Amino acid sequence: MALQLQIYTLKGRTLTIAASSTDTAASLNVRVQRATGDVTGSGPPFCLCHAEGDTLTLLDESQSLAALGIRDGARLFARRPHHAKTTTFEAIYQTTEPGFLQPRLANS
Repeated sequence: MALQLQIYTLKGRTLTIAASSTDTAASLNVRVQRATGDVTGSGPPFCLCHAEGDTLTLLDESQSLAALGIRDGARLFARRPHHAKTTTFEAIYQTTEPGFLQPRLANS
């Protein structure tokens, strides 16, 4: 089955990539690297995450897109591996304490 996927890259670009439901997440990752110009793999490593609502799911690179539940028109995000562990979209004020609650620096 043919899929049209929206990929949001690390540089803020949006790519539309045609894929097959039998493609693996690893092969899609390689195609995204080529589309962004990183043909050598020397650019920053990234993982693909599937967005549904306000939740991100890290894609298992060994599985097919069909097995991962990726449908036509799905939104995928390229994220750095250490950011891919965050599985929800939150504003910065929701994840950090306000400045007046943070401990003071010794030199302040």
